[in-house]
Amino acid sequence: MSKIEMQVLTASGCTHCHHFLKFWNAESASWENITLREIDILDREGQQMVAKHHIFSLPGVVIQNRLISTGEVDVPRFREALSAIAA
Repeated sequence: MSKIEMQVLTASGCTHCHHFLKFWNAESASWENITLREIDILDREGQQMVAKHHIFSLPGVVIQNRLISTGEVDVPRFREALSAIAA
């Protein structure tokens, strides 16, 4: 099983970002081949992600160069997207 990096665009003080990171801490054991890399929206890379993927709400979750979630995460849909990607 190949390793997959999940890029998560966040901002300090973002409630949805905090909830997502807390959710991922609990969920990550179920997805051993997926690693999370947090990127701050104020960093240069974060700004490039905003422009490239047209991210208008946080967190923005990008896997394999594909935006799979923005804003408050719909957990069932998120898990479904991960299943399709990680299969």
